[in-house]
Amino acid sequence: MGKENEKMSVNLGFIGFGLTGGSLAKAIKAAHRDYRISAYDTDRESLVQAKKEGILDTIWDENRLVLDQCDFLFLCAPGECNCAYLKYIREDIVGSDCILTDVGNLKSHIHQEVEKVCLTSNFIGGHPLFCQDAMGYANAKAELITQAPCYLLTPSEDVSFQKLTRFTELITSLGVSPMVLTAQEHDYILAGAGHLPQLLKASFLSMIQHLDREGQKMLPLLPADSQEFPADTAALQQTCMANAPYISEILDEYIRTLIQLRCQLDQQDDRAINRLLTHLPRRS
Repeated sequence: MGKENEKMSVNLGFIGFGLTGGSLAKAIKAAHRDYRISAYDTDRESLVQAKKEGILDTIWDENRLVLDQCDFLFLCAPGECNCAYLKYIREDIVGSDCILTDVGNLKSHIHQEVEKVCLTSNFIGGHPLFCQDAMGYANAKAELITQAPCYLLTPSEDVSFQKLTRFTELITSLGVSPMVLTAQEHDYILAGAGHLPQLLKASFLSMIQHLDREGQKMLPLLPADSQEFPADTAALQQTCMANAPYISEILDEYIRTLIQLRCQLDQQDDRAINRLLTHLPRRS
């Protein structure tokens, strides 16, 4: 009887339990109190705190990851660490029914690594879209997930419709809308919507600082949000370098629009400038 109940329960495992992993676990536990959540992280104090809060049911030791019981396994460590953990995860360990996912902000590379370890029938890439500068479990909040604009999913080609449906239902149950993309679509979209804007902002500030190096009159007049950047700039740098081909592709198009804008200003083309300023796209 005990074994039957154990099989009927939904078991979720987390490898990495910082800001994103902790926020996901809190959102899942709030929506499904009966789901059992286990986790491993190098920061054991955070795991102990999460168990005290009733978020975690089990703390895994590094040498005792009970992966064969997982219905869902979330890789929530930094990107390269997730890829390293993949080498120790096999289908005969996690089980053919387990849904393996990550939370990284790039997808092409981890999909390639998943293919190397023959876990494509298990893997659905995941990316909850939220912005938060603070890091670590201490700053984890369910609202970061439940109030996110969407949750991006990049299923491997070998993932069954049943698995994708199960994972989509889990994400939807948290109150956030899933969006299914290919890994390449994901990285291209993030290049244009996230990575390039940060680089352009940094480049623009650098230019203003150069032009304003004597009087310091321009920089203080810039909007405050134009000078705000993620706390973990090293991670942003690593992400941008990894996604450089897509960023460069979109940057080429942006350079063309800047050249066009320069010509319109030089030619005093007020109609073109008016169209530019009055036909701005609005977020639906």
